[in-house]
Amino acid sequence: TDHETRQVMVADAMAKDYDAASPQTSPAFFLHLGDVIYGPNPNSYLDQFYRPYMHYPGKILAVPGNHDGETAEKIAAFQKYFCASSQTVPAIAGSVFRQTMTQPGVYWCLDAPFVQIVGMYSNSAENPGYISAPQIGQSQKQWLVKTLKSLAAQRAKGPRKALLFATHHPPYSSGGHSGSTAMLADIDEACQQAGIMPDAFLSGHAHSIQRYSRSAPFKGKTLTIPYIISGCAGHGGQNVATSKGGGNPTYEFGREGWGYSTVRVTSHELTISSYGVDWNSCEKVDSVTVRLT
Repeated sequence: TDHETRQVMVADAMAKDYDAASPQTSPAFFLHLGDVIYGPNPNSYLDQFYRPYMHYPGKILAVPGNHDGETAEKIAAFQKYFCASSQTVPAIAGSVFRQTMTQPGVYWCLDAPFVQIVGMYSNSAENPGYISAPQIGQSQKQWLVKTLKSLAAQRAKGPRKALLFATHHPPYSSGGHSGSTAMLADIDEACQQAGIMPDAFLSGHAHSIQRYSRSAPFKGKTLTIPYIISGCAGHGGQNVATSKGGGNPTYEFGREGWGYSTVRVTSHELTISSYGVDWNSCEKVDSVTVRLT
């Protein structure tokens, strides 16, 4: 299908970011923002995941999307390939060499040298996303509060690392899918309880690239936090609003089509760049930098 060939097109463009002679400037890994597989078949990982990324040399981490969790069988398959007890090449991968990931669960915290990433599972509804609700309880939100308190304590001791949040459903969106207000309120409440805010927020779900700037008062300062949707590495082409506007958040950028985003983190800043990909081209279309102070 078209979106499967487009997925390979984007995957091949992403693979070109790697330079075997210069590992320090190559990506550390690929963070998949969910909807790894579509359709009812939990056994479609070969066609929808392993084959499309067969030329991508890096590790692939993921948060599940709504399509990954829409049945018990599909979320079990996600856990089998991303939350395995050891790194092994699963039988379903066939001749493709890609080991299973060993994430602790469908939501997790990765502590890396310059960045801490909190990946959350925004559940299986088409819209909106949520991390707590009567039907699923409060366990993920309670975990988030505990995790953020731990990260705030680490930050107080230093060094200061960037903090990234990742969910499948976006807090804000101007096309394809609506934003998830209640989910963001839950996450904000956890941040307030822990005394720490993210430096940037990554999401998928809407099949486009979008960027928002949110002004958030915090501890006597006003933070400007970028919220990025990068959901067009396979399925793409959902309409986005063309008019950019004020308000809070400010809608800064929108692009219909295919592409992906990169995150570059140093000890003093974080830069998120988005790329538009077509058959014969890959061009940077948007970029934002956050100073870590």
